[in-house]
Amino acid sequence: MRNFIIKYFGRLLAIIGCSTMVTACYGVPYDEYIPREGISGRVVDSETGEPIKGIKVRAVPSTESFGTTPYDSSVLTDEVGHFVITFDIDSCPPGYTIKCTDVDGDLNGSYKEVITKFSYEGDTFDLVIKMTPKQQ
Repeated sequence: MRNFIIKYFGRLLAIIGCSTMVTACYGVPYDEYIPREGISGRVVDSETGEPIKGIKVRAVPSTESFGTTPYDSSVLTDEVGHFVITFDIDSCPPGYTIKCTDVDGDLNGSYKEVITKFSYEGDTFDLVIKMTPKQQ
């Protein structure tokens, strides 16, 4: 009975030791199992071509709708009108719907909301979205 316990306890310790060694050497790669999709681009004035900062850019896969969690993502454009949105999704969507909204009022001019749909063609895009100024 003693040999039986030693034999199986030794095997159990060997398995635990090997598992610990592999985890210690390589870590636990959780992020590798989360597929990520991304889109990027710039928002510009349709009349002047100048970049617009402070525009709220929302995007969802075309199979979803705005307000759907976790697919509804939004960011603000930076100083040069650039935005990057990434998604954690289960599979590649056929396309995206993007909604651009001027949320800062008249700080950088006032622009009409734009909703754009496009087909998926790769991981990251370099979209140029043109927004029309509201007439004063």
